[in-house]
Amino acid sequence: MITTRQVRFESKELFKLFVIMYFKKRWWLFALLATIMVVELSRNSSDYFYVFIAVSLPIVVIIKCYSYAYSAQNNNMRVVRHHVINEEEINTYTTDGSTSQIKLGKFIKAERQGKYYLLYISKGQHMIFKKEEFESEQDWQWFQQHVFLRIQHKRV
Repeated sequence: MITTRQVRFESKELFKLFVIMYFKKRWWLFALLATIMVVELSRNSSDYFYVFIAVSLPIVVIIKCYSYAYSAQNNNMRVVRHHVINEEEINTYTTDGSTSQIKLGKFIKAERQGKYYLLYISKGQHMIFKKEEFESEQDWQWFQQHVFLRIQHKRV
């Protein structure tokens, strides 16, 4: 069993993480749009519809991620919290008095994004852990072996 340090996610940090996650999952779409844009521009046609779509879609995605990360409705993502983790479950305690308990068997996917570890409860809902949350290198190794890799390889 390990207990993590208290951590708070800043809006800017969440925004960067969400943008990176979105573009990594949908890189093929943006590559396709860039190809269409280059083809349309090389044709010397006056139809710039596809060029407009190729330029505006990434901007819309960034605005969407920004509004999600900075939204007042998502303040619960920015509350100071710490976790108590054992081989059966993850207990989360926040400074506003909320607690949650999730059995490891309920997680469907584990993913690493740079220094962040995401444990998915559903397709759109996840828990985020930073490497800096862990008190020691041994705690971080324990988390990787007993939680992250077990979820990632569906051995829960």
